[in-house]
Amino acid sequence: MKGTLQDFSVAENRGWIAADDGNRYSFQGPEWKGSGLPMAGNRVNFELFGDAAISVVPELAPALASPQQVGVPTATGNKVDKTTVGICGILLGSLGIHKFLLGFQTEGIIMLAISLGAGAITCGGASVVMGIIGIIEGIIYLTMTQEEFDRVYVQGKKKWF
Repeated sequence: MKGTLQDFSVAENRGWIAADDGNRYSFQGPEWKGSGLPMAGNRVNFELFGDAAISVVPELAPALASPQQVGVPTATGNKVDKTTVGICGILLGSLGIHKFLLGFQTEGIIMLAISLGAGAITCGGASVVMGIIGIIEGIIYLTMTQEEFDRVYVQGKKKWF
């Protein structure tokens, strides 16, 4: 069956699909078979198990797809919440968790590796530096409006500060 993703809640690990048959079906996070998070507006193929969608697979995006078609969260779709990312930056910044939440795996791994690897060599000095960077980034995120945050960090893919 085919449909369009309406919403996905990371907190609940649950999403909803408006199917082409006119019905609305829910699915659990483990049923998502795409890379990255499910995003509102994505076209999907899925199977039904009772009244729930299973094996939810995104349709292939066209070669010149817009960000909304390939799953980049937007202010109108499934949001990356600036408050969650900002608080993670402040509290867990040295581990790069806020980078992973934004979808910046390379930058998150860099922060994690410096904190753990170089932190062990420098008796925690490198971890403190990464923590300060996380605090600064967290404060920057929290002082922006959600729309600015989406434009700069989610859609604009700004990776540092």
